[in-house]
Amino acid sequence: MMIYRFETGNPIDLKSGNFQQVSSWLAQKFQQNVSAIEIKGEMLGARLCPFAGQKGAMIRYRHQGRNLALFIGESSAIRYELPMLASFRINGQKVFEAEKNGFRLAFWQKGMWFSALVIEGVGGDEGIMSQGTFKF
Repeated sequence: MMIYRFETGNPIDLKSGNFQQVSSWLAQKFQQNVSAIEIKGEMLGARLCPFAGQKGAMIRYRHQGRNLALFIGESSAIRYELPMLASFRINGQKVFEAEKNGFRLAFWQKGMWFSALVIEGVGGDEGIMSQGTFKF
């Protein structure tokens, strides 16, 4: 049974920069195999963050002074289909992207999980959105 709590601000349930520790914590909380995705930058930790009543989490990062948030949730909670044409591919994985109000969004689906990476500040993302950024 998962328990979520409402908090103000931007708290982290697990403070850790360790990829394996965050992945293990997520798997324990979700009671399913799920792993964080390695992204360039400093991992700050993770928190539970449900999507449409389904399992979900947010992993926070900092890269070059900017905030990044990786949201992971069950694909069944997403009520729309991904566009047919991917913006780009990383290691064969289709990645879709959008920009709005100073934020950049990259999203993809892998198995039963939907992931969305939100980057603070549009522009100069070449070091973030690249083949070497993600490890799927």
